[in-house]
Amino acid sequence: MIHIANQVSTEEPLMSVNNFHEPIVVRDEDAAVLLITRLILLEPGTFQTHPNMGVGIVSRFRHGLDTDIKRLESEITTQISKYLPMFTTVQVSVEIDNDNKTLKIYVTSDQIHTIIPISTDTGKVLTDMKI
Repeated sequence: MIHIANQVSTEEPLMSVNNFHEPIVVRDEDAAVLLITRLILLEPGTFQTHPNMGVGIVSRFRHGLDTDIKRLESEITTQISKYLPMFTTVQVSVEIDNDNKTLKIYVTSDQIHTIIPISTDTGKVLTDMKI
């Protein structure tokens, strides 16, 4: 992974293949968004070598939408800086839509500009994540 100013130059392989049976690889900003989304969805304790890795966003909202937004924003930012340090100056803001039971996570930096909408009912990412 190479960090170029104002760009993300990274690759992340998917668990599928194309029509030629070659691994599908996402690149650049799409790869960065995928890595950050995985980190936000990951439950702490999943990897024994890194027991604190992951935000565990799904289990937080399984029984309701009550949370300290500033603490959640801080935790996501800390997780990104610790486990994905190639994405430096990341700013995170979180918005809860109680009517639609949706959590919107805004991630911005010199390299990335995205919204990650997550259903608090199912824990699934809802739509295309790019702005």
